[in-house]
Amino acid sequence: MKPLLDVEVTMKKNKFPHPYTVKESGRAKRVSLRIRPHHGLEVVVPRGFDLSRIPALLETRREWADEHLGRLAKEGAHLPDRTLPERVVLPAVREEWTFTHSHCPGDEYRIRCDGDYNMRIEGPDDSYEMIAPLYAHWLKQNAKINFAWWLYNVRETYSLPQYNRIQVRIQKTRWGSCSSKGNINLNAKLLFLKPELVEYLFVHELCHLLNLNHSNAYWAEVAKRLPDYREREAGLRDAWREIPGWAEGLS
Repeated sequence: MKPLLDVEVTMKKNKFPHPYTVKESGRAKRVSLRIRPHHGLEVVVPRGFDLSRIPALLETRREWADEHLGRLAKEGAHLPDRTLPERVVLPAVREEWTFTHSHCPGDEYRIRCDGDYNMRIEGPDDSYEMIAPLYAHWLKQNAKINFAWWLYNVRETYSLPQYNRIQVRIQKTRWGSCSSKGNINLNAKLLFLKPELVEYLFVHELCHLLNLNHSNAYWAEVAKRLPDYREREAGLRDAWREIPGWAEGLS
C-alpha cells in the first residue's frame, strides 16, 4: 500500500507588488530575473539557494520590474493564468483533490492535508505569488509518493535494472531523464497524463539503464517490454496539451 500524502508548508507574505515564479537551475551561478511573455516574471536561482532571501532581492529590482512589466501590459502581452483551481484531477493516479481556501490573520500562508483528498490553504488573502508555490509543493510531494512505488513496480514487472534514486521536479520541456549514475528524473506534471503514458515514460527511462542512448539496441529493449511503444511515444509527444493552464506557470 502506498503511503498517504501528508503535506504542510508555511510561507510568509512579502510586499513585492508583482506575481512571480521561482525556477531552480543547476546551471545558474547567481540569482537573475527575466520576464517572459505568457509566463510573466521569473526568478532563476542556483540549486539549493535560500528561498527566504528572494523577497529582499526583489525589492532591489522593483523599479526594473515595474518598468518592464508595465511595458508588457501596455503592449497587450499575454501573462500566465493566475487562477488557481479548487478542484484538481490527476488521471495518472486516478485521484481527485479539492482545495479549500480560508482567510486568517497574520502574514503566513499554510497548506495542509485536511481529510481524504482535500487540501486546506490558509492565509491573509488570495495572493497568487504566495499560494502558487504551495500548489507546486503539493504537486511535487504527491508525485514523489506515487512515482516511488509505481516506478519500483514497473522495474519489477518488466525485469529492468535497479536505479539509484528518483528526483521529481516541475519542468516545462522534459517528461523525464536518466543519468549515467542511474538517477531517474521525473516531471511532476506526469500526474496529469493517462496511466499508460506514464508507464511508458517509466519503461523508457529504465531502459536507459541498459543502453544510455537511443540506438536500435535500446529501442529493441523497449519493444520487448511494450510492443505498442510507438503509439505511446506519439501520445507522450502530444500530451503537453493535457497540462491545465494553471499548472503551466508552476515551477
